[in-house]
Amino acid sequence: MSEPGHSAVLLAAGTSRRLGRPKQLLEIDGIPLIRRAALAALATEPRQLLVALGAEVNGCRAVLADLAVDIHIVDDWAAGMGATLASAARALRLPADGRLQEAPMRPILAALALVAATARPSAAYVEVPISLGDIIRQSQCVCLMTVTKVDREKNLIIYQKNQDLLKNKHPQEVIKHNIGRGGLRPGEWEEIMKWAEVGKQAVFFHNGGASETFIGTTWYQAYPQGEWWGMSHGEPFLLRSFAGKADKLAAAVLDIAAGKEVVVPCMVDGDKEAIHKKTAKIQRMKASLKILDYNPKRDFVGWGGEDIRRIAGMPGFDRYAALAKLDAEAQSVSSIDF
Repeated sequence: MSEPGHSAVLLAAGTSRRLGRPKQLLEIDGIPLIRRAALAALATEPRQLLVALGAEVNGCRAVLADLAVDIHIVDDWAAGMGATLASAARALRLPADGRLQEAPMRPILAALALVAATARPSAAYVEVPISLGDIIRQSQCVCLMTVTKVDREKNLIIYQKNQDLLKNKHPQEVIKHNIGRGGLRPGEWEEIMKWAEVGKQAVFFHNGGASETFIGTTWYQAYPQGEWWGMSHGEPFLLRSFAGKADKLAAAVLDIAAGKEVVVPCMVDGDKEAIHKKTAKIQRMKASLKILDYNPKRDFVGWGGEDIRRIAGMPGFDRYAALAKLDAEAQSVSSIDF
């Protein structure tokens, strides 16, 4: 007679490289995310809860010490979620006496990715600089889209997909974003809704479970909510990866996906408040699928945005560009020698 009940797996082996610190140990209302996930899984009364760890073993083990969980160390966690899940599944086959030959495959309730098992997505900025090539590498789908409808009362934006930019196709032609009134700092949702007008373009990156959208002035993160994507918070620090025009980003993605190296405008890292205010200096950097780490010293091409053009035959100047910011906050205009 088979043993009743179910088993559950909590996948928490990743390194949270983009966030820059262990996501498993981020706290919501004083409770680390991994502990929240474990408590949610234990609430289903599993026969076994196996927690797969890899990059942050000691810290995670400490916050789970008083819970009825089995810790499983994944040796090849860096190979990705598939390797972690396979390792955990093999561990679940082991009966109490360690004999494999008589152990039936136990039913698995769920493979709980850390964020999915929490009550809400972990809201945090991408603090560690990331290259545009790496953003594309981590994306399942990327598409250029155009705003077709804006509901300013409910803070909703409806997009129409114009073009898939990777081989994987986004399945829906209509992409719905619920901006709401979220954000980590005041003004984030207002900036998006102020931008939103019919006809404007944006570039949508996602991996099926999380997304980043570039709207020409900033980025924002959203998560699936049924047929909608719900905005979690702004991602101003991704302006260090790209800070230009949406159509130029789409063209860059196509070229990068085709194996080419491109030059893209990016905000300079360093002064985080200047990035938040969109006043950071603009530099041009090389980007490709071969450039996955962020190294502005190595990849620097020049100062200024994407519209700097050469001038032939004019004494004293050899390049020109449109002034990107001449609103009420502009204090002065000056020329520099490139």
